[in-house]
Amino acid sequence: MACPLPYYCRLAVFLLGAGVLTGARPTPAQAAQRPSALIAGRVIDQSSHIPIARARVVLLGTPHDTASDSAGHFAHDGLSAGTYLLQIRAIGYAMSTWVIRLKSDDAVDRDFEMTGSELRGGGGSWSAGCRTSSAAARRAVASS
Repeated sequence: MACPLPYYCRLAVFLLGAGVLTGARPTPAQAAQRPSALIAGRVIDQSSHIPIARARVVLLGTPHDTASDSAGHFAHDGLSAGTYLLQIRAIGYAMSTWVIRLKSDDAVDRDFEMTGSELRGGGGSWSAGCRTSSAAARRAVASS
């Protein structure tokens, strides 16, 4: 007599019986291989030390991307040992990047200070990452 269950149900029953689909805990060797380093911190204004909410905090070259909360806090966990580039962007602040080196099971927790970007009027320049003199800005406009 044929089994009344469709193929995928029979497969699930087989895998359950084999222990593949159980919620079993990993062996100590598997747990030791699981990435467990952490980069956490608080994004603050460099001059006033006020927390910066909704700053974008990215580990470049990884899928880790988050935003700071209303108190400026953020966290990236489950990281492997290695060197990371932590980039933070916030409206009204110059983009900043830090190099963070992690060992296995490290936990980095610190304040990351952001410098406000400057807008200058009267032929000046916007300086949020690169600075241009007024004369250079006029030459660039004149040549285009």
